[in-house]
Amino acid sequence: MKMQDEERKLEGGGRPLVTDHESQGTDRLPRVTGHESRVTPCGPRVTARAARCSRCVYARRPTGRWLRLILSRWSGLLLCTNHPDAQGDILGVPACSRCRNFRPKPDPVERIDVGDQRGLAVCTIPLTRKKVATVDAVDFERVNRYKWCADCVGLQWYAQRRAHGRTIRMHQFIMNPPKGMVVDHANGNGLDNRRENLRLCTKLENAWNKRRRKAAGAGSEYIGVYPCRRPPGKWCIKIMCKGEVTNLSPFDTPQEAARVRDRKAIELFGDYAMLNFPEEREQRLREIEAIRKAQDGGQKTQDGKTLDTDSHG
Repeated sequence: MKMQDEERKLEGGGRPLVTDHESQGTDRLPRVTGHESRVTPCGPRVTARAARCSRCVYARRPTGRWLRLILSRWSGLLLCTNHPDAQGDILGVPACSRCRNFRPKPDPVERIDVGDQRGLAVCTIPLTRKKVATVDAVDFERVNRYKWCADCVGLQWYAQRRAHGRTIRMHQFIMNPPKGMVVDHANGNGLDNRRENLRLCTKLENAWNKRRRKAAGAGSEYIGVYPCRRPPGKWCIKIMCKGEVTNLSPFDTPQEAARVRDRKAIELFGDYAMLNFPEEREQRLREIEAIRKAQDGGQKTQDGKTLDTDSHG
């Protein structure tokens, strides 16, 4: 009898674990007591993502030898450490029950198998959330020593890890920027960490090349393009640089306004301009050069309209 009493004590607290069916002296399946608790059915209607104790971070299976021996009679019983009916105590709960303190377990980390990277000029680093980062072969061995995760900031994805209580981004780890400088992705892809895509710049220049969310009520899918109030049916552009706002209008179509906006952005921000049509950057540069030649020659040009570069060759 004394041996049985010793077996019924928990390893940490020394208090006996008492469940509902023990107090009632019956062999029924244990149920969670209290008005805040309920037992959900364990039939086929319950989905894999159902909120129940088996998916709660506070419910654990017994690990101690004597505890496993005691609870071997009820294989589905879990130990809850944060139940509202027994705060600070360990309470036995069935796997299909649920209470108000339910907190789902995090999803398991999934990484894509990238295979053998030897002999490749450009290598990939597996990240969490089924993402991958791209690095040069010369940086692969140094970067691949660590486990990296994917993090979304606004509209941009980055590869990062935690070390000594701080966050280290992969592009910063590769370039090691000096104090006062940051690393910018030339093509706007935060997971493309090849050295040809990384460049050192100031924080202001980095902000120029940052993707932005569509403004509420913008009425256009293009950056810096808005519908005109007067005249109606036309489009205007608005761009700000160093506190100064430039407005140009009107334009017949939003595409025309977006291309003029891109040309003005290149004039103001240079290589760090975020464009609506990045594949047409060279064409915008030729237009800017043609406008400058026309102005130097004393010819009048209408700013805000697409210029025919062939007429200024």
